[in-house]
Amino acid sequence: MSLQFIFWIFVILVILPYLGYPLMLAMLTFVRNSRKDFRDGELDYKAITFIVPVYNEDRVIRQKISNILDMEYPTDKIEILVVLDGCTDNTINIVNGFNSKLIKVFEQNPRKGKIAALNKAVELARSEILVFSDANSLYDKNALKELVIHFEKDDIGCVCGKLKYICSEGTSVESGENIYWKYEEYLKERESILGSLLVANGSIYAMRRSLYSEIDSDIADDFVNPMRVYNAGYKIIYEPKAIAREKVSSNMKDQFKQKVRIIVQGWKATFRIPDLIFWSGYIRTWQFLCHKLLRWLTPFFMIAIFILNLFLIGDNIYEILFVFQLFVYVFAVIGLVLGQKHKITKIFYVPFYFCLINVAAFMAFLRFLIGFKTDVWEKSETARDID
Repeated sequence: MSLQFIFWIFVILVILPYLGYPLMLAMLTFVRNSRKDFRDGELDYKAITFIVPVYNEDRVIRQKISNILDMEYPTDKIEILVVLDGCTDNTINIVNGFNSKLIKVFEQNPRKGKIAALNKAVELARSEILVFSDANSLYDKNALKELVIHFEKDDIGCVCGKLKYICSEGTSVESGENIYWKYEEYLKERESILGSLLVANGSIYAMRRSLYSEIDSDIADDFVNPMRVYNAGYKIIYEPKAIAREKVSSNMKDQFKQKVRIIVQGWKATFRIPDLIFWSGYIRTWQFLCHKLLRWLTPFFMIAIFILNLFLIGDNIYEILFVFQLFVYVFAVIGLVLGQKHKITKIFYVPFYFCLINVAAFMAFLRFLIGFKTDVWEKSETARDID
């Protein structure tokens, strides 16, 4: 097997998840119609339990609770469960200050993490539909209605809303995250047409209570729950009209740590629930390989491409490709240097962000191998602030 052959295999493996997969999704869904709006009659407002896990969120919790109570949804159909995960600030006093019969507070001491909080909340939930959210995410007024209406169809098991990031400083980290998220939204829309959304947004998604079962504390709920729902024979769809807004952190260190944690959780889930991932049908397996696994392995492919390219210099095409790689990495460094203080053009922050997520994937794999813990973490102060 020649070096050239191996080189191009690695190139294909880098291109496949980022360009090949979207193109395959587009072709696969081109002949299929999007979901039709079936809201001809009066909406049957189902009872919902709104679950908000909280750790020291006194800066945003008042606005969050007010946001829920202000939804365009009958209050007699809403139950709000706030799980305080070892809070040491003033959060509990603020929540109790609402003095609302809709709100139930449970304190989890000592701190056990978000997933343990969700497991406990679901035990206490009384409604048939569960809605999961984060304390620093604010919903549009019609978001609950747009989520819940789909459960009028018996084959729908999980509905994911649309998360919009709010950029305040225009740094390369914010701009890169915004572009990356728009790309992810396209994938969600295409996967939704198949009824097979791979992952949900932890900030805004809903599912049938009967399909929830306890989740290990160190893997992500918005990854595991859709897997379980699909494996049970239900569809998972994306509803872009159900919108939550969240401020994205402008701090590169915060973004990096978050991505490392998410990917570590993904690796853990891959080995924890392989039956749900690889034995739920060829479509699901194909989605996971292209949308997740190959992305997580991309930094290793990039390293291999760079090293092999060194041995192949001498042929014009390989010299051009090597120079192209150098330009990408130089532009990424420029984006790193300038991006924290100045708004810069896409030619710099796109390479920067692409390299950032791949360095995070590299570190995540190493941390997965050494057993890095992901059940509890500190949210950035920037991400907590909502306007």
